[in-house]
Amino acid sequence: MRTLTTLFVLCGLGALAYLVFKEYKKNKDITPAEITDKVKSFIKPSVSSKYKPCSYPLKKGCIHEDIKELQSLLKNKGWNPGPVDGIWGDQTDKALKTAYERSGLPFVIPYPDEFISKEQMLSIIKRFKNNE
Repeated sequence: MRTLTTLFVLCGLGALAYLVFKEYKKNKDITPAEITDKVKSFIKPSVSSKYKPCSYPLKKGCIHEDIKELQSLLKNKGWNPGPVDGIWGDQTDKALKTAYERSGLPFVIPYPDEFISKEQMLSIIKRFKNNE
């Protein structure tokens, strides 16, 4: 299984190198930052196809910078929100609920699939920042 995984990673890197070379060949005046942006545009759709960037009110399945800040706070406190990527997924949801239960704070998030207002999110972030 490990060999297969390594093969997939190498194929992915090979495809990425090909895209970079193709872009450079097309436009030799292109900067490394522009190449990076082009590569990101090929990679990003796999994430955004499942999760969508959202504005307030937020709910599970959204991508937002405030969610990223919350994930970072949870991670720094020792809870496992999963990757700090700004996506409100199952791991973030579980980490937040567990953090609230274990800290004795009342759980103020509408649960399970309701929206969270900006005021609620900022209140949650403030609680975790003040509880350092």
